Amino acid sequence: MSLKGGPIQVLPLNATSKIFVYFNRGRHDGNGTWISIPLREANPESPATRWAFDKPISFPEGLSQIVVVIVVHSQTMGVLGHLRQGRRFEHDENEANLEEATSAISESIQLSPPDDEVLATRFWQLGALLTLRFNHTGDPDAIRAVVTAQKKAVELATTANSPSLPLYLEGLGFSGTRLFMRCKVPADLEESMSTLERAIELTPVDETEAEALCSRLGRLGTALLLKHGLTHQLSDVQAAVDARKRVVDLTPKNFEAYPARLSLLADALGHRFYQTRKIEDSDLEVATREQVIEVSPKSGPDLWRCYSYLGTTLLDRFVRTEKVEDIRRSIANYREAIRIAIEDATVLPTLLDRLGTISGIILHGHRRPGRDRRSDLRSAQGYLDVS
Repeated sequence: MSLKGGPIQVLPLNATSKIFVYFNRGRHDGNGTWISIPLREANPESPATRWAFDKPISFPEGLSQIVVVIVVHSQTMGVLGHLRQGRRFEHDENEANLEEATSAISESIQLSPPDDEVLATRFWQLGALLTLRFNHTGDPDAIRAVVTAQKKAVELATTANSPSLPLYLEGLGFSGTRLFMRCKVPADLEESMSTLERAIELTPVDETEAEALCSRLGRLGTALLLKHGLTHQLSDVQAAVDARKRVVDLTPKNFEAYPARLSLLADALGHRFYQTRKIEDSDLEVATREQVIEVSPKSGPDLWRCYSYLGTTLLDRFVRTEKVEDIRRSIANYREAIRIAIEDATVLPTLLDRLGTISGIILHGHRRPGRDRRSDLRSAQGYLDVS
């Protein structure tokens, strides 16, 4: 597949313009490839089509999931377009081109006219390039630079009353969460949450913005669970459950992301159960994980994971209730996970180890204070005899 050489009609270009193409492997880990494409003067009489690719851009076999084409020069920076293809490919990163693109955008910011909305866009796109650097290096200074650029974009977009402000706030909030995860400064997490809450407040509640709202609520839910890890306050985990429940409610059941969002809700319910130890919270998590299995594609690559999570949830409930039916169902779900993942050498040992742990619980008994151990063993052995 290739972008054919020919006139570019999207942005005004000149002889100093550069085309940067970034191949992303379909993951947000910074493992991609940058290439730089020179331009040639194709039609001097027509400003709209004067500059063209010097040659076709050929993409390797097994094109990446996302390809972003960025045009940079001293006066103009923008995204030319996106190409999507299902397969991933493997290539070494070319950091020199990433650095060149970042430097060129920084220069274009310095030379830009004093237009708040245009500048906001450029700072936002600078943040996007800096994010790629952080994804690749994990350097704390890199994510701090992302936050600095995105804060400037938010500031300028607020002044310009830009319709892109909710998007910029979401990105800044998410970057703030990643900064907290890297540096463990609670103030960064608090700022991230307040930024995401502002993004949600500014997002219209209608069908056209439903996906944007789901994304922002989902990121707020993640930040709230991180905060719960610091505070152990029930209010934080409850707010995370509420945010993720709202995401599920906003998502059509036939939407591809529905099972994953339902699973994230189950995760939040599991955190709440660990906090409250109320059996009704565990029951709700079990029911939600059962629903995840019902709505997941039967040939999906992660189906084994759904059965494994349900098995773990049932085991947690068994530890709380000591009902033999819970351990019976836990083992049945782990066995199904193993059956599905039988040829996956990367996960099979872990699943077998977990099943062995459950068997150990059965063989050695798990009893509450004051309860006869022999009674526990008889109940467990009775299950082994019929399983």
